[in-house]
Amino acid sequence: MHEIYNRMMDRFNMAIVNGKIVELMIDSMNLDEFPEALTRLTALEKLWISFNNIKRLPKSLGNLIKLKVLDIGSNLLKKSPIQSVT
Repeated sequence: MHEIYNRMMDRFNMAIVNGKIVELMIDSMNLDEFPEALTRLTALEKLWISFNNIKRLPKSLGNLIKLKVLDIGSNLLKKSPIQSVT
């Protein structure tokens, strides 16, 4: 079993497994843009980035092939480059 480390910093929360970020919560941080650097976190499985001011998602979000949970609610999104899976 992998040991999971959780760190809390104000409204920032993440889980790290084997030195890689697998869960990240950055809700309510007044972000105007989706941080492009997040798309390089290839081990990321869960991302909560709701209650910000994000207007669009980058196409590179598709690089997060392990992503299972994406909460982008309560932003200013008009359209998404991501196709929904049914």
